[in-house]
Amino acid sequence: MARSGIMKIAGRCGVSHMTVSRILSGKAELHSAKTVERVRKAAAEMGYRPNLVAQSMQTGHTRMIGVILRASHGSWFSDLQCGIHDHLVARGYLPITLEMSSDAERNAELLQHMLGRRVEGLVLWHFSDTVMEESLLADLPVVMIDTPDPRGESFDFVGTDDVLGGRLAADHLLELGHRHAATVSFEMLSTMRDRSGAFSGAMRAADGGTCRDVTLRDHGDQAVSASIRELLSDASIPTAIFAGSDRIAWLAIREAKAMGLSVPDDLSVVGYADLDFAEMITPPLTTIRQAPAGIGGQAADLLLDRVESGEAAGEPQRILLKPELVVRESTAAVD
Repeated sequence: MARSGIMKIAGRCGVSHMTVSRILSGKAELHSAKTVERVRKAAAEMGYRPNLVAQSMQTGHTRMIGVILRASHGSWFSDLQCGIHDHLVARGYLPITLEMSSDAERNAELLQHMLGRRVEGLVLWHFSDTVMEESLLADLPVVMIDTPDPRGESFDFVGTDDVLGGRLAADHLLELGHRHAATVSFEMLSTMRDRSGAFSGAMRAADGGTCRDVTLRDHGDQAVSASIRELLSDASIPTAIFAGSDRIAWLAIREAKAMGLSVPDDLSVVGYADLDFAEMITPPLTTIRQAPAGIGGQAADLLLDRVESGEAAGEPQRILLKPELVVRESTAAVD
């Protein structure tokens, strides 16, 4: 802290410099509400700005949080990042955000950058085992978001109830009379496996229900489109597709139209996420809405609760936000 500034505030308020120091460094509970109000008002009027670097050296707390997210500029990740940012800042912490790489060694380097700046906790998205070990060695609170730790529940996790999401999609299509459906999702993502697995199980449990699961290894649009064309070229074409993401759903609609199929008259399509473009495509997409800002906010609060309690190694918590079915024009009843 700037000692001269504290001394001036103390002189103006008629209190000791130690009183001012305690109030402005987060220990206001040691003084009366009237004194705290007087000191803070004087500090604001005098344009006082605390030296946070000096504070961190004295207390050992940097009030910085490391956030490493997927390298994506879509609306989902923007909302997720805003949720994290807003909740951290509201509680007086500064997020340091970096974009994760597809290279495990690069991710380990990013993590070392964070640790070198003495972050007090980490918010991570879908990291490799190597990076997980690095964060464990750092003895810091860690919260995983969207995609849980692939090795098990070693860390706190905040995400979507994807099993419920898959069931919501299945229930919607079953109510419309569909009994022959397909899922299209990426193999590597456990979240998509949860969605498609719940959907498939619900469809097959229905009287006369069938479901074909298309698992994608290549994330490229061309590979996804080729798999969808193959699915729709089969003799037993499904009447509905449940896509693991809105983008896969959009590709399914595009390929169906190119093959002369009408959506939703010949083929109903359900997506997942409710991204910005979902209601703007033709036809507007029926989808399962997630709450990325809510995920980010709850992850930030859970992490800060760990940081402030000093219980980094407590029993891992798992928070799943409920998704919501959004019905638009890409689904219709079976004739």
